[in-house]
Amino acid sequence: MTAISKTWQAITDAQIDPDSPIDAALMQAIRDGLVHLREWIGAGYVAGAVQDHNHDGVNSAPIPIGANSLRNGSFEGNSTAGWTLTPYTGGSLAASAAVYMHGIYSLAITSTILANGGGGALTDEYEEVTGGGAYTLKGSLKASIAGVSCKVEIIWYDDAQAQISAYSVYSSISTPTTQVDFDTTFFAPATAKYKRLNLVGGVPASGSAVGTIYFDGLHAARSIGMLLPGDVIYTAQSTAREGFLKCNGAAVSRLAYAGLFTAIGTTHGAGDGSTTFNLPELRGEFIRCLADGRAVDTGRALGSYQAGQNESHSHSFSHSLYNYSGAGSGTNYTGVDGGGGYAGDVGTGTSASGGGESRPRNVALLACIKY
Repeated sequence: MTAISKTWQAITDAQIDPDSPIDAALMQAIRDGLVHLREWIGAGYVAGAVQDHNHDGVNSAPIPIGANSLRNGSFEGNSTAGWTLTPYTGGSLAASAAVYMHGIYSLAITSTILANGGGGALTDEYEEVTGGGAYTLKGSLKASIAGVSCKVEIIWYDDAQAQISAYSVYSSISTPTTQVDFDTTFFAPATAKYKRLNLVGGVPASGSAVGTIYFDGLHAARSIGMLLPGDVIYTAQSTAREGFLKCNGAAVSRLAYAGLFTAIGTTHGAGDGSTTFNLPELRGEFIRCLADGRAVDTGRALGSYQAGQNESHSHSFSHSLYNYSGAGSGTNYTGVDGGGGYAGDVGTGTSASGGGESRPRNVALLACIKY
């Protein structure tokens, strides 16, 4: 940034009194104040001047606008400002208009040597976080050719900005050539004070091909008052809304839904045992809360199925037959009571009623789970 050439000049009330004439001192103070302000903001704000100032976190601190705390996640203006780019041997990183998924630019990371990979892009800013707090990251990516590896990860730092750990948001040894949209919620470690986002296209010695990975539309936010992976909702819609999946027992990708897999694991089924896991199957079911140590419904595990049953019970009734003469000898009459009627084994019972299940009154809604 160009050094400021004029100092700010304070103008007194006496100088702007209607009875005081405009003099050179007042005009100079007004002029110097305007020049000072222009140079402080940046010369580019004056028509025809050369831009000498920007908001790249060096000349001034970046100010997050709106819900997105990630600066320049769409690489618009053909810019990688706000990112530290580290090409690996033979690799390259640059904003690109050739392929984009959000806006008209993306970040292209290209590898040419499989063993070396393409490169990494790390956000410049150490974004403050709260230990244990929930955060979200969503974005899009795709590959130019099958077999190219990539990863998206959050790097956690302590209060001295020393790295604590990394959280994998997305990784693949063969990134799809069609657009992949990810939307993940995760939790900061208890000792974390800062986080940064790291993108790698062409992970060294990973995958089976070299090529380009495109990243775009990256959006980060604090998850305050939001539903988290594993939370179940009921909706009057017939389809799952954005960020949710139907609770239909389906096997889904552990990679594409990494946040949900972290939250529920294989509680509702292990899928194929390696690349997929099962969603809860809630279609047509009533929900019973887990006893969680209470002495009712004992022996149940979270997510376990329980077949229907009726509680053990019996029905009783009394019946007397009168106005018969004689002792009676039919199959269903075994004695005579003192009033002249027959008492004992009476051939009658209750009739069946109802349908094929026991149920209360109810309304059908669609159950969906947050991923």
